This record gives sequence, C-alpha cells and structure tokens, in this order.
Amino acid sequence: MAAVSALGLLYATIQHLREQPPPAPATFRLSLTAPPGTELGAGDEPLDAVISPDQREIVFVATTTRSNTSSQVPPGQAQLWRRRLDAELAEPIAGTEGARLPAWKQTGNVLSFFAAAQLKLLDLKSGAVTVVADAPAPAGATWLRDGSLLFVPGPGVVRRLLDGQVTDATRLASGDAAHVYPLAIAPSQDFVYIAVRDGRRVVRLHQGDNETDVGTTTAHAAFIASDRDTLLFVKDEALLADERDIETGRLAGRDVPVALRIGVTSAGRGLFAASANVLVHSRAVERPRQLTWLNLEGNRLGTVADVGDYWQVRLSTDDSRVAATT
Repeated sequence: MAAVSALGLLYATIQHLREQPPPAPATFRLSLTAPPGTELGAGDEPLDAVISPDQREIVFVATTTRSNTSSQVPPGQAQLWRRRLDAELAEPIAGTEGARLPAWKQTGNVLSFFAAAQLKLLDLKSGAVTVVADAPAPAGATWLRDGSLLFVPGPGVVRRLLDGQVTDATRLASGDAAHVYPLAIAPSQDFVYIAVRDGRRVVRLHQGDNETDVGTTTAHAAFIASDRDTLLFVKDEALLADERDIETGRLAGRDVPVALRIGVTSAGRGLFAASANVLVHSRAVERPRQLTWLNLEGNRLGTVADVGDYWQVRLSTDDSRVAATT
C-alpha cells in the first residue's frame, strides 16, 4: 500500500523554508490500495506511478495476482491502472501489459511507458498504443513543455524524441558513467536528471545550454516548480526538500524532511512521485537484515540484535555502540 498526500503537503514544505509564508491550503491524506486481484507495482518495486498534469489523477502499475472481473491480463502480468484522487476505485488501461515507468504528457492526453523492451505511447482518448523506440534497459522518461519526450532507453545518455526524430539530450561529462531518470520542471523546458559517476548519484539541472550539479542523492530526484523551485531527493531512506533560488541558482542547504522510510529500487529509483500539490510515496519491500560487527580487515566479529528491517544505522564516536531505526 502506498500513501498519497494531496493539496498542501509540498506547499507546506515550501512554506517552512520561507520567512513570511502565505496561508496554506488544506491537506488530506489517503491510501493508494491495490485493485482487487492485484498487488501494487511489479517485482520488488511496490510503487511505479505518475501524477496527471491537472493533479487530479494517478496512473500506476499493478500486477495481477488472480483472475478478476476488471482486468483481462493473466496472473503475474503487470499493467497500468488509472484512478482519480476523489474516487475509490481504479480502472485498468487496456494495451499496457508489462508496463513500467509511465510518464504523462503535459497536455494530459498521452502517456508514455516502457514494455517488452520498447518505448510506447498511449493515446488516452482513443486507447491506441504506438511503439516509438527500442528500449532494452529503460531508466525513466519525462515530457517537456514543447511536446518532446525525454527518455533513457539503456546505458548512456538521455535521449529526446520530437516529431519522430530521436537525438541526444545530454552528453556524458568526464567521469559520468550514465544519465538516468530525467524529470521535467513543468511548465518550463528545464529538466533534472541523475548523473551516475564514481559510484555516486549526482543531481544535475539542465537549463538551455547550461548544466549545474546541485546535489547528491541515493535515488532519482524531482524539481517542483514554484516561485522558488523545490528539489525533492532521497537520502538515507528519507525524502527531503530543499529550495533553489531562481536568481542565484543555488540551493538553500536546509534539507527539510517530507516523508520517512522512502524505498529505493535496486536501479536507484525512489519510490515516490510528486507534483506541486500531490505526493505519492511507498516504503521499500521489507528485507530482513542482520547487523554485523566487522573489523577493519572485513572479518566478522559478531552480530548485533535480532534480524530485522533496519535502516539509518549510525555508530557512536568511539565505535563501541550502534543505533538503528526499524
């Protein structure tokens, strides 16, 4: 089950960073539960979702676990589902079997998704699905204001699809291993992506011909456009927010917690989706862990406590004690 916070959560985060905030709108929270006969996500990724441009709907991946009346896909198969925030039930979207990483065009009439090693487009009005590119190892997609689609089909750079032509949208800088998980900063043409380099994940802001590294993260990141852009990113399983001054381009350096225990996939995608007023997030699939003492040579000295789903492990200054949250 994923949590949904709407109409105020991100606004409240921005408000916290300002000295004189305007009144905040009401906030409500609800749960995004799996449709009958399904489970959310696919595999070990319990949340794979996108928020509509008008912030009234969510499209998400769910995997069929048994035969049911609303979905025609066989058990074990994933597909996209569509739900309004003010509705209790979601509807399956035909033609999206095997879908991953959905992205919603800013005009609201088209969805992109990956399936069967291909990038596909879905016309929400007609239901037509079109294959537009090969994508053997996809790592994210996002739509820009001009109608172009940024996507990562496999290891390398972010690609751009416009009017049927595919070009490179980024270039690997010295030390970059790959570029993944682009996200548009609506309603501008700017976007943010993750540059994987030296085992780190660097948040990089792309503006016109300029690119700026604005921070590091353990998962993908998102800019929420406002009068002062807000950067959302994951560190130590916490979703944090920081403000960027548009004039200076710099972050305030005050990481404000928005949600805790945010899951991160093995590919480095945070289990959250965000827009200006809606946040959807999920914990990771719980994995039992054993806290173990090791010496400097890597030899095992003993264990600490029982096996559990531990996170945010910290050592005392004298290295004799450990603190962990569960």
